Amino acid sequence: ETKEIEDLLEEHHIIHNRNMQHNFYQMDASQTPEMLISQLQYCLDQGYDLCSFELHPAYVDQDVFNLSSYNYQRAKEFYVLTHPDVVKFFKDNNIERISFADL
Repeated sequence: ETKEIEDLLEEHHIIHNRNMQHNFYQMDASQTPEMLISQLQYCLDQGYDLCSFELHPAYVDQDVFNLSSYNYQRAKEFYVLTHPDVVKFFKDNNIERISFADL
């Protein structure tokens, strides 16, 4: 199904990312620094110029807690993305982190 959608997007010249990593964005506690590093390594091994993850990290303070139902996941994603092993992996592999606004 994903291939069919991607082919349709390309046929109509719609810009999209073929390398979206959906596995990290989960509603449970399976997100770990090791899991993210493994997915990043996969992207590098495939030779991708761009690999995207849909993330919503945040330090959950009272304001965020009151406004969102995604609090645990935000805090977990923040922990994983700022973990020393992940930060080192980004640096060692010259990986640039950008937001959607940068596109």
